[in-house]
Order: sequence, then structure tokens, then C-alpha cells
Amino acid sequence: MKENKDTKLFIITIILLVLSYIIPLVGVLFSIFILVHSQMRKYNKWVTILSIIAIVYQIPFILGWITWITN
Repeated sequence: MKENKDTKLFIITIILLVLSYIIPLVGVLFSIFILVHSQMRKYNKWVTILSIIAIVYQIPFILGWITWITN
């Protein structure tokens, strides 16, 4: 039963990581969610690294949107 739960958690993590690269604003929230919960769950190191990269990757898009809207 634990293996099934671990597999489900792994699939959800992968989906959140993929969405964090596709959708800028929500992607940052997904990445922050993964980083916050990485302390409680034992994620692999690559999950944390991909979450940080997703945040860094999405920040220029969000700043560009804010600049475009305010001009």
C-alpha cells in the first residue's frame, strides 16, 4: 500500500513540476509549494533543484507582464 501512495505522490510531483514551467504565475506558486513541502517529505534532490530553476525561469515572464500592464 505504501508503494502505491509513493507512486501517486511521485506522479503528482512530476505534474506540478511540468506545470511550473508552463504556467508562469501559477508555476511559481507550484514551485514554492514543492519547496515548502520538500522539508516535510523526502523528495529527491533533483525535485528541489527543478523547483528552484522553475522559479528563476518564470520570474522574467512575470516581471515582463507587470511591466507591460503598467505601461
